[in-house]
Amino acid sequence: MTEYLTQDVLLDLGEEAPEDLTLNMLRFANRGTILVVARSPVTHLSVLGSIKQPG
Repeated sequence: MTEYLTQDVLLDLGEEAPEDLTLNMLRFANRGTILVVARSPVTHLSVLGSIKQPG
């Protein structure tokens, strides 16, 4: 089994609170699928757009 671990970091940004739009994309070539993990709210109507597969 392969485990995927994400590490978070603590940053002092002062009074500014930016929106975190981080996306992690894991491509499974054998399955022909991509798993997307979003850090920000994503509605069920959101579309990531086309992802060009390496050729």
